[in-house]
Amino acid sequence: MTKVSFVFDGDTVTIPNTADELELTIKGRNVFLEPPGIAGAHTQQLGSELATLTIGCDLDMGDWTRAGDVIDGEVFFEMIHKLPTIPYVAVTVPEFHAVMNMTLQSATFRLVGGSRQAHRSLRLEFIEYYAKDPATDTYLTRFGIT
Repeated sequence: MTKVSFVFDGDTVTIPNTADELELTIKGRNVFLEPPGIAGAHTQQLGSELATLTIGCDLDMGDWTRAGDVIDGEVFFEMIHKLPTIPYVAVTVPEFHAVMNMTLQSATFRLVGGSRQAHRSLRLEFIEYYAKDPATDTYLTRFGIT
């Protein structure tokens, strides 16, 4: 089981499990079919869209709290709240040998199943935070492939 991790506001946070889903999506951009407009990313990245990372987790497996947290996964509430001041974190994904700067786009907490057999799950969606010039950057440094 892969353990994705990142440092947020001085705390190293390790996601205890990726039991349900772990998906890294990198999409190309065809500039002939979709010419650039005024709604671009941080820089004009004409070769690709921003990468996305989707993580599906089982909240009933592992420790989901930091010291002082009241609920499981509380760090994700804080990350969304602090987006204006902490726009991204360096996310380490050992399964893909990657370290990428990413912004938490959404955190969806779910209660699945009936009241007797309830299962708590969490789906995290990160989007790449890429502000370098693609002309001078390489895919190895962009995605932190080691």
